[in-house]
Amino acid sequence: MKRKLYWPGNEVTLAEGCLEFAWDGISFAQFSVNRCAEASLRPRSPDGEGQLMFRFRTARPETADLVVVRLTVPAADVEGARELVAELHDAHGVPDRPADEDETVRPEQVPAESNGWLLAPAGPVSAEFFAHVMDRIDSDPR
Repeated sequence: MKRKLYWPGNEVTLAEGCLEFAWDGISFAQFSVNRCAEASLRPRSPDGEGQLMFRFRTARPETADLVVVRLTVPAADVEGARELVAELHDAHGVPDRPADEDETVRPEQVPAESNGWLLAPAGPVSAEFFAHVMDRIDSDPR
């Protein structure tokens, strides 16, 4: 069975054991459902918006690497997103977010105001470069 969600700027499709994400005119990503380590729908704003959160394990089992996909869901589309997450849990055995997760800790280098974001763990050189750039921005007198 194919399930597709669409709202302006984003499309999520579940079909034939794959989750596909498309950002209009920007990017496309496809992941095997059996690599999905989390599928959850979280409240995002008082007006009813939600946030879909997916975490995917990478192909190397000896690492703890994850790819994280976060999507803001308009209030009108939250029910469809809830059904997609329920199908992933029930039919595919994808877990929800960990019960002991501290929701006050935000993922590093992921802007909360972003409507959609794709994140893979940064290596030490990239993290050092990011810190250097942020320090220079903070110290810029303009």
